[in-house]
Amino acid sequence: MIKPNGYDKTPIGFYPIKAGAHACGIIEVIEAVSRNGNNMLCVYFDTDDTDEQPQYFAEMYKKHKKEFGDEAKWRGIFYVPLSGEYGVANLKKFTSAVEHSNKGFVTLWDLVPGDGTFVNCFKGKKIGIVFRAEE
Repeated sequence: MIKPNGYDKTPIGFYPIKAGAHACGIIEVIEAVSRNGNNMLCVYFDTDDTDEQPQYFAEMYKKHKKEFGDEAKWRGIFYVPLSGEYGVANLKKFTSAVEHSNKGFVTLWDLVPGDGTFVNCFKGKKIGIVFRAEE
């Protein structure tokens, strides 16, 4: 086969996030229930503008939106399981990590169940996330 014109400059389409620590920001936190009925938090995040790969998940979402339309999904999510033996510990680890990463920030709890105070207090907060390479 003869090498096509522009072969060397053509992007392959997907560049994985580099393994290691990344500066990230929380976009949204949602209280949800998993498929098997367990309570959890869904923490939507993206890499910060100061990160080596800024807005990584937003860029990925834009590409997927063009390709898949309404079927595109946001990929920057981590889940905090709230049920079971370690549920309260998982919650405390998450809230403590956010508090330690944002000077002066204190977790706000709902005054009335479901009023949104808790989930909304995390929007825009900075966190560090370590990504790893897996086979």
